[in-house]
Amino acid sequence: MKKLYLIFGIIQCFVAIEVVPAGLSMIFNPGGSGVKISMEVLPGYPFTSFLIPGFFLYFVHGLFNIVGAVFSLRRHRLAGMLGLLLGALLLMWIIIQVFLPGQYIFSTTIFCCCDN
Repeated sequence: MKKLYLIFGIIQCFVAIEVVPAGLSMIFNPGGSGVKISMEVLPGYPFTSFLIPGFFLYFVHGLFNIVGAVFSLRRHRLAGMLGLLLGALLLMWIIIQVFLPGQYIFSTTIFCCCDN
């Protein structure tokens, strides 16, 4: 069981390390230039810039995963529940990316299938 907490904490750290810089870049450069994403991908989404997705990435997938990693590495009794919640939010994020814009993106579907 100790190894499971360790593995879980490491995965949450990797998720946070990947999304914190992207989220901050989207917050400070809502036009998408910081993460090299064109504004042309937004017409299917209810946003006019990457500011709201940046906040969601930074706080939910970034900072909350850091908290989840701390819980996991300290073997807190709520670590499993928090990890389940964060994993479900990440899966929903990916599913929304696949189905909301009205265009099919194969690579996002692959990430969705391999996520959980």
